[in-house]
Amino acid sequence: MAALILLASVLLSGCVSSPASSMGDELAITSLCQLIKNPEKYAGSRVHIKSKIRPSAHSVIALYDDDCKDAVIVLDVPSALEGTPEIEKMMKVVWVGYPVPRKEIAVIELYGIYRWKKEQVPSRYIVAERVVDVTVM
Repeated sequence: MAALILLASVLLSGCVSSPASSMGDELAITSLCQLIKNPEKYAGSRVHIKSKIRPSAHSVIALYDDDCKDAVIVLDVPSALEGTPEIEKMMKVVWVGYPVPRKEIAVIELYGIYRWKKEQVPSRYIVAERVVDVTVM
């Protein structure tokens, strides 16, 4: 019986997939500025970040950090996540009052895949896997 349970757990563990990354299944816990300064190092990696977040033109959500003011990373929300409570909360926080900028700062904590394509616009973006929290400070 124990052998059957072990076999089942081994077989089932193969059914759970995680996004591919250049760092395997490792999770890079890093800052937004490190992603911007070292795009090749983190390209394709699963990342866990906490960042400021703001709306931008054309329904774009920008992640930014005051320590690297001249650059942002675009947040890509896959359609599979749309409508989830975390994404709905994020959208309300980010887009409230748009196009008038909000006075408060919004901060997001999320897990995702960092993408960098040098010749593409935008060249840096994170494909969200999970939004942990969005808060207004």
